[in-house]
Amino acid sequence: MPFMDESNGALTLSKKCVLTARMPMGRVLAALRVLAGSAAEMEDKGIIPFPACAVEGGQIAPIAFLEEGLLMAVSLSAVSVGAKPQATAEAQRAFLFSLFHCKDPCPDTQRTCHLACSFGSVMISTDPRTGRALAHISYI
Repeated sequence: MPFMDESNGALTLSKKCVLTARMPMGRVLAALRVLAGSAAEMEDKGIIPFPACAVEGGQIAPIAFLEEGLLMAVSLSAVSVGAKPQATAEAQRAFLFSLFHCKDPCPDTQRTCHLACSFGSVMISTDPRTGRALAHISYI
C-alpha cells in the first residue's frame, strides 16, 4: 500500500487511517483514535500529534496542523529506518525521500529541499546540530 497519493497528497498511515488535504478536524481526530485507540483524548486544537506509524522502510511520527478546522499541513519525522531506531541523518533523509518517490538531490550537503507538487509542497530538511530529518507537507 503506497504511503502517499501523488495526485492529491493523501497520506496512508494504516489500512484504516488516511489523512487528506483540508480534512475536517472531526475526521482528523477520528483518524487519531484509529491509531491511538481510546488513549486518544485530544481536545480540539490546531496541532495534533499522532503516534508512530509503520510504513514501508521504517516508522514515522506525524504531526497534523489545522487552520480554521481543516488539515493544512503534516510534518513527518523518521522514528526508525528499517530496524534501526537511531538512524543517521543520511539514512533518515533517504527514508523520507523514498516515501515521496524522490532521490535526494543533495545528500552530501544535506541542504533543505523543496518539492513542488500538484496538491501543495513538500520540504525535507535536516537539522545540522541534531542530525534529525523532517518532511513538512503543506496543502493548498
